Amino acid sequence: MRCSGFSALLIGLSTGVAAAGTNYTMTIGLAKGKPDCQIAANGQPTTTDSLQVRLMPKDKLAISAVKADPSATVVLAPDVDDQIATISVGALKATDALKLTVTTNKGDAVCEPVRVRAAGGGDGGGGGSGAVDDNTATHWWLGEGGARALDALTRTGKQRGLPDDTQFVVYLPSGRPVYPAASSVREGTPVQIVMIQPPRGAPDVEVVTKSCTAFKPFRVAGDDGAAKQGGAGGVDRGAPDYELSAKGPYLRCGAGTLSYDLQIKAGSGAAVTVSQSLEVRPVYSFALVTTLGFDATISHDFQAVPAGEGGSTVARKHDRVGPAILIGGQWMLGGVDYTDMQWYNYALNPFVAFDAKSPLSGFVVGDTLTLRGGISLAIGLAVHEGTRLKGVSVGDAIGTGEVPKDATWHEQRVGVFVGVAFDSKVFEALKAH
Repeated sequence: MRCSGFSALLIGLSTGVAAAGTNYTMTIGLAKGKPDCQIAANGQPTTTDSLQVRLMPKDKLAISAVKADPSATVVLAPDVDDQIATISVGALKATDALKLTVTTNKGDAVCEPVRVRAAGGGDGGGGGSGAVDDNTATHWWLGEGGARALDALTRTGKQRGLPDDTQFVVYLPSGRPVYPAASSVREGTPVQIVMIQPPRGAPDVEVVTKSCTAFKPFRVAGDDGAAKQGGAGGVDRGAPDYELSAKGPYLRCGAGTLSYDLQIKAGSGAAVTVSQSLEVRPVYSFALVTTLGFDATISHDFQAVPAGEGGSTVARKHDRVGPAILIGGQWMLGGVDYTDMQWYNYALNPFVAFDAKSPLSGFVVGDTLTLRGGISLAIGLAVHEGTRLKGVSVGDAIGTGEVPKDATWHEQRVGVFVGVAFDSKVFEALKAH
């Protein structure tokens, strides 16, 4: 959750600190195919009537426009490979913030507000003030302090009963997700909501769940979410000390949307509600399967061969089953999430199928190998009924009628089947990619 996109972010941070004359550096890149941005402050801007933001497009993005809310005049100017956005808004106070919308050739990116900070830190806050500042919290999260706090929270979480596969969804003090942030989770994954907060004077945060589809077949009791982890070792880049605080019980949801509100209340002020949501990706365990292939099983049968004087004799007959269309069911071991397939999803998919023309005469058991799900290479062992003579032997003379014989599993025949399998989740697999 914390690794993808770090290189672009760190490049943006380092270049932004060196940039002269700009208040902020904004790195624009792609996250899951959509434009996303990260803002870093350059120095300590004081109260002013205009701001300058250095725009640094990555991933072949091209920036065509920038809009600031509340309404403000934005002038774009080229600056070598980057662009400089000058934002004129009149006299800004230390608590004012502007939300920026950057238009690119691959869609719009809505960025966290840029803020004006008073000389000496303003809302940047000192170590013991308990002030809330997303920028310094981001620096802490990306540094050694955030890594240590996450490790400590993971350890104490296990002691409190958090499952080993719990995914922590981390939010900045304002309720905004950290960058980069997961936009979806696998169905049934335990989700623990975590806030980055100052160690003293932190706002009260309540998690109000609005939708969480019941996960079947297992249900897990909630966690009390009481532990906090921080530590003096977390101070980084001059940022104040922060801690990670688990909020509310962990949530285990079925496929659909997990949505909830973060109600943040600081002091005697009114609570601020920040709505969040996560897509919960479905996990499939079973699918219907249709297989087209070749059955190499050699059948041992009997036939009447013409003999002299208009009669016939009993003779053996050998042939391969040949092309076949099978229908059946497939079990995806461990469950498959087509957006995030695991190694076993590619190779461990046992199936059983029957001949569509004569389902009671034989079956195939085997495994399917797939590159992306839905369409697979099916390899299996084919088992068929055999035949035995009834009242006659090979070489006996018979009339002109059929050879008297019975189908029996006591004389079963076994061979190899190879084909292409199409399962009922092929649409979901293609959609996920």
